[in-house]
Amino acid sequence: KSQKGVHVQAKFLTGGKAQEQHAVQTAESDETERKKEAASLCKATKLLEDQNCCHETGNSFVFTGSISSKNKSVLQDIASSLNLSIDGTKAILVQQIQDHFTAHLELKEDDCYIGLFGSWGH
Repeated sequence: KSQKGVHVQAKFLTGGKAQEQHAVQTAESDETERKKEAASLCKATKLLEDQNCCHETGNSFVFTGSISSKNKSVLQDIASSLNLSIDGTKAILVQQIQDHFTAHLELKEDDCYIGLFGSWGH
């Protein structure tokens, strides 16, 4: 069996060179931690943006924002709501959704999709 324990990293910093090395390592460690926190914040912000691109009203979703700026998951939601395939790359999903709206111009006026087109979609 492996034993669980506390990992302790201790150093005796007696010389000036050792103290300098420790300061550099600490700064590098702090920078790495800062980058991890920034990435986590960026990920949380992106999640909030994705949640804000569509919201549920009654039994349907209202989608807003540019189609091409959506991530694959949101594009799959849009495709599914249009009864289109949800398979393929992001580029394929964008193209098939745009093609569908081109073939069915009346959908650009639908309350669920009007927010995807801004003022130029009217």
